[in-house]
Amino acid sequence: MSAGFADTALPYRSSGKYWLGDAEDYNAEYAIDERRFWHFLETTQPEELEKLRGQPQWKLRILRLLDRLIKKYGVLRMLRGGLELDDAHFTLLYALPLASQQPGSARAIRRQ
Repeated sequence: MSAGFADTALPYRSSGKYWLGDAEDYNAEYAIDERRFWHFLETTQPEELEKLRGQPQWKLRILRLLDRLIKKYGVLRMLRGGLELDDAHFTLLYALPLASQQPGSARAIRRQ
């Protein structure tokens, strides 16, 4: 995990929407690609990560909480609710707005 994500990530096929993974980045105990998980948190929520970085084993604490919430509530509920650890809150799912909520959509125009 020493090289930057963008430097070594290869697109899968030609769409560029999917990335080839590396078996070395996969944590079998927690069933997660750690490289992509930490890249996501570091690029989307660096302020929240900073709240935990000074604590011992902060990465392990996040992974354990993630694992515990998935086992207890399931993946979808955990993704929607995010992770809260101490005073840090991590958003794990960024939902796209519904088409009807877009300013230029026919339904939105009809409501005005």
